Amino acid sequence: MWKETSPFEPDYQSNEKVELEQCKDAGNAKRGAHVFNNNVLKFHHKVLEMFIEKYDISNLQGYNKEIIEEFGSHTLSQETTVEIQRNMVVHFEPEDQYKNNNATLYGIHHEELIEAFLNVLGHINPEDVTEADKEHLNDEINKINRLEIYVDTDAKKKWIESGMNHREKAKRQARFDVVKQQVATMFETDRSLEWSLEILGRVSPLFSQRQ
Repeated sequence: MWKETSPFEPDYQSNEKVELEQCKDAGNAKRGAHVFNNNVLKFHHKVLEMFIEKYDISNLQGYNKEIIEEFGSHTLSQETTVEIQRNMVVHFEPEDQYKNNNATLYGIHHEELIEAFLNVLGHINPEDVTEADKEHLNDEINKINRLEIYVDTDAKKKWIESGMNHREKAKRQARFDVVKQQVATMFETDRSLEWSLEILGRVSPLFSQRQ
């Protein structure tokens, strides 16, 4: 079965589970709050996992685990990954009464974007993907980037303001802008509609062999 062989994480998390996961840092000042939601590093990994699991693709004749699952990796640089995971983190004191309001918003749009990807991938044959499904996916991606859903604005503000002086704050803003642009590019270009169609291009022939 897929669950026995998959290197991916366990079952897809519901909206509530995602929201809870993203709120953990909010209640623990020692761990801190991340400026960028860490989920962006594994989002497409989860989409691919759900697709493979739903259609039992790993059991199709000719399935190449390494080739297909390579599509699940994020496209961010190691430096950007470290910025997201470790560097762009702030610690709120209890008196700050910090609440990760971004967690709820991210949880909603996270699920909507996954559904949009699965609508496209569910056609199996890339030529069968409707224009409506393509447009819907692009709209969801644009919304994610336009609203910066993956950014905790309170954590961002505190992280930038933590700079010792104006010059340091400007440097932090520039670092934020670089990471934000790379994340936006990943969603808009590197792991976008074309990404899902490329996956179907690899997977569709496997279904033909089964017939």
